[in-house]
Amino acid sequence: MDSKTAMIKSDFIKPNLRCDDQKYEFIIILDRSSSMDGDKIVLAKQALHFALQSLPVSCFFNVVAFNGTHSMIFEASQPYTQENICIAKKFLDGINAMGYTNLFPVLQDILSSKPVPAHLRQLYIITDGQVSQPKETIELVAHNRQRWRCFTIGIGKDVDFNNIREIASSSGGTYAFAHESKSIRSELITQFKTTLLPGALKPVIVPRVQNLLGPGTPTSLTT
Repeated sequence: MDSKTAMIKSDFIKPNLRCDDQKYEFIIILDRSSSMDGDKIVLAKQALHFALQSLPVSCFFNVVAFNGTHSMIFEASQPYTQENICIAKKFLDGINAMGYTNLFPVLQDILSSKPVPAHLRQLYIITDGQVSQPKETIELVAHNRQRWRCFTIGIGKDVDFNNIREIASSSGGTYAFAHESKSIRSELITQFKTTLLPGALKPVIVPRVQNLLGPGTPTSLTT
């Protein structure tokens, strides 16, 4: 298929077969609850500092930290620029682990936010998996699997393997486990690379468009 062909059907967009044609919105979600205290939060923050530099330069991104409540760096995902990366790193430096773990309202908030038009929305969740409302969280992820893809990294030796696995699998994403700074960085990079593989991605909903690539570009319908 020609790299300029957009694959559109109704409100759905499938990943292009050419990596350099695809656009992404990355939302990185960091667990900052008390169960992440100590080495886990330190290692996670170090890995994220490294990983932020590895995002595609053409992407949009945001970072969310959560415990019983949550906060986003930006009200809406922003373009990948060095200025925005510096803001993200400063935000991460100020994070401490405290409170309980409630991922469910974080995902609800993201779901209600407006996605970047024509970008595939990818979520990266870094947690020990000891979340409140695990059943409801997994069901929410699965029910909206055409709106996002969730990739999870479980941190620590006491990680909840089932939650980490189910959150990712129910959305068509992948999961991994790590407990050292080097392995966390490695798994994050592996997750990013997996995202960039067109064959690893499935359709997601984006705002309706007539032609994503501009006037005169052929459009092909797919199923």
